[in-house]
Amino acid sequence: MPRLQRLQQALDPGQALLVTSPINIRYLAGLMIHPAERFYALLVTPEQAVLFVPELEQTAARTFHGQIVPVSDAEDLAALLAAHKPAGSLAVEKRHLTVERLELVQAAWKLPSVSDCSARLEGLRLIKDDDELSVIRRACRVIDEVVPWAHEQLSEGMTERDLVSLIDQRLAQHYSVRPAFSSAVQFGKNSALPHGSPGSYKLAAGDAVLLDIGAQVEGYPSDITRTAFWGPASAQMKRVYGVVLEAHLAASAKLGPGVVVGEVDKAAREVIDRAGFGDKFSHRVGHGLGLEVHEAPSMHGHNTTTLQPGMVVTVEPGIYLPGEGGVRIEDDYLITDQGAERMTTADRHLIELSTAR
Repeated sequence: MPRLQRLQQALDPGQALLVTSPINIRYLAGLMIHPAERFYALLVTPEQAVLFVPELEQTAARTFHGQIVPVSDAEDLAALLAAHKPAGSLAVEKRHLTVERLELVQAAWKLPSVSDCSARLEGLRLIKDDDELSVIRRACRVIDEVVPWAHEQLSEGMTERDLVSLIDQRLAQHYSVRPAFSSAVQFGKNSALPHGSPGSYKLAAGDAVLLDIGAQVEGYPSDITRTAFWGPASAQMKRVYGVVLEAHLAASAKLGPGVVVGEVDKAAREVIDRAGFGDKFSHRVGHGLGLEVHEAPSMHGHNTTTLQPGMVVTVEPGIYLPGEGGVRIEDDYLITDQGAERMTTADRHLIELSTAR
């Protein structure tokens, strides 16, 4: 059954939802529309679905199975909305809808209050269906191949931006896909920045080479991080690598149906704490993966969400030593009835790349 129809059947009589984030409209209606600043919304009731779409995107919305209401740039939006007032209560995406638009909707539909449907829509997307999983697997296969290819492109003195450019070209020209997010390459001491940006740092012997990259296939991403070394790694960085890999394996071993998300984070953190690097692991152990690179569930130590079959999550512990370097190892996992399936499978062993090129 189509997702939109399932949502309609789950609504109570007299209940309406106004979905305004393009990502959730895409999930429900299968439309890839970027409205910019223009009004774009999906009104869902048990009886009907009405798509308010910018007039210039009307052709792109032709596959929608419901009422299409084009909205011109000169439209009196309040009057247009008033003509499509739903009966009963209304829930909106409070995480997305601006205050200005919310006030306009409430005035047009004479609603003194609205509730929030953000969590409800988030919950729908938690469990991936077979079509979604098929596409995510393809995205994972692509990025698994790009990691060793990227290592082969390294040369003494190349910059982080040089390698990012090559990776993005490879995704476009060889696989006909986009990066899932801004590709991150960090060499040497820059790898100690958990969210550093690629720059002009030039690769030198002994440097860590951290790749945090992903491929987007039909709107769904993969997300992988690998840390290698340009030539022999220092004794300290070898030790750090071993601790991070142990933490990753401990966290991934925890994954399975019925497991509380926070326990996965704690499993990784306990390993890193025991090794004396607890204050060098400064972020959650992972996140959900779907139409967005970062979505529910947030894999932090206080999250009491229970993992369920069909969820896709990342595991990505890291240790970051300012001025020296950092290590992060990230994979994507599907929660299954029996445990978890590792979806990204690029080599996780410590790799010291030959500088003789």
